[in-house]
Formats: sequence, C-alpha cells, structure tokens
Amino acid sequence: AESVGMPLFQYLGGVNGKVLPVPMMNILNGGVMLTTDGVFYYTNGGIYRETLEDTVLLTDADAANLNLSDGWLWFTLSDGTVCRMSPDGGEVETVLTYGQHIKQLYVIGDSFRFLSGGNCYTYSISTGTIETTYAPGDVMGLIPTAYGNVYLRGNVLDYDLYAGEALILSHVMSAYEDSGYLAVCIDNENYQIELSRLFN
Repeated sequence: AESVGMPLFQYLGGVNGKVLPVPMMNILNGGVMLTTDGVFYYTNGGIYRETLEDTVLLTDADAANLNLSDGWLWFTLSDGTVCRMSPDGGEVETVLTYGQHIKQLYVIGDSFRFLSGGNCYTYSISTGTIETTYAPGDVMGLIPTAYGNVYLRGNVLDYDLYAGEALILSHVMSAYEDSGYLAVCIDNENYQIELSRLFN
C-alpha cells in the first residue's frame, strides 16, 4: 500500500474499502484492547499489560470486553463469565456466570450493561440481579450514554440506529460516543449528533 501511495484499507478493500473509527473497530473485535495513562492492555491468548518498560502476562484467561472501572480490570470469558482483577494482575474474581456468550460489556458504577443473544441486560453488582433492558433479539451493538442506550440493529456496516426504542438513522456504518456526541459514519461521511438532543 505504501509503495503505491494508498491507504491500507483502500489497497485491501479497493475503491469500496471502508475506514472504521478505532473505537468502533474495538467494539467489532470484542473489546480486546484498551489504553489508559500510558498503559496498554490487550488480549492475545491471555491478558497482557504493556508499558514502555515491559510487557506482563496478567492472566492466561481467553478474555474479551476489557474494561477499566473503579480500580478493577473487568473482562468476559467465552462461556459468558464476567470476571475482574487488579489492573496490575493477581487473583481473578468471578462476578457473574451468565452461561451464554457476552458480545459487549460496559461497567458503569455499581452495575454493568451487556449484550448477549441480540438482547441487552443490566446486572446490579450489589444485588446480583439481572434486568432485561431491551430485547428485540437482533441488537448488534450497544452504546451506553448518560442519556440512555443507543442500539445498533441490522447488518454489520449497515445498521439501523436506535436511541432507546426510537429509530433515528438507517444505513449507519459505524457509531461511537465521544465527549457528549454520538459520532456516526453514513456512506463514508462522518457526522456528530449531540446526545442530549438525540434523546429529547
């Protein structure tokens, strides 16, 4: 791609090649990496913590959906187990054994929201209860916001975007939250929508 002066995505995908924003790509690949304060966490046959000085295997668990919240590194296993551990390594604690694959996980305060089987759920850590928050059976993506949940339904790179249960946009290629805005890509054009307006 470099030798012919083309972006890699276009070289591989041709004239119809698409660029996905990095946050959306991390959602599509199962949340296998995150970075904070110069520390990079990623999964590759385990969870690794990388700094400029070294790379350390924290656990050999086959993990996805990495989250850092409230002093914990959260993740899921392929069997639907939600775990947490210190961001520096140590003992892995099982928080929830759900029993079905969890596609996305977002830890928010004393609860987490997750996507499984095309439906969305909220789990209260303090009470140990699960609430079904949205259950159409075909949700492909979940974006929790301070104003409510955004759902992506349809096909990869051709989503219908819902704010709560209201259909807002169609033919969305990608979407993610950024600083109070919802960033979306439609027909290779990028747009931003104020989240406060989206839910009013």
